[in-house]
Amino acid sequence: MAARPIRSARRKRLITEINFVPFIDIVLVLLVIFMMTASFLGTQEAGLDLRLPPAVSAQARDEPLDGIVVSILSDGRVYVDDREIAGPDLVRQLASRAASRRTQLAIIRADRAVPYERVAYAIDAAKLAGLSDLALATELDPGSRPRGPVGEER
Repeated sequence: MAARPIRSARRKRLITEINFVPFIDIVLVLLVIFMMTASFLGTQEAGLDLRLPPAVSAQARDEPLDGIVVSILSDGRVYVDDREIAGPDLVRQLASRAASRRTQLAIIRADRAVPYERVAYAIDAAKLAGLSDLALATELDPGSRPRGPVGEER
């Protein structure tokens, strides 16, 4: 007597439902990748259209200063460490960054077309936030001559 395979009385059913779990997994992975890419693109300092004023006495630095960078663009937008913020929130943002980074240095980067009152506002905000050290960023301009207090050549 030969052995016969036992057949199950059940029939194989086709799955008629769509399983959305793998689809949702893929969508979430793509969303995370997109968010990471967008955050890296937003932190590039070169992305800010900022023309610093020239200075003869400016010194090129091999290593960047470890401070909180306040950038003021010519159109009036203000960035703290490359994140755009509203003007009234500047003191609060600087104070929270200073507390988290334990630094006392604020680096003011203002476009050469920015009115002086905006730069003074950023300096006041840094002082009110408890930052005791300030630096003004400029471009190295070795070809120009020193100017007098009103912009007259010496």
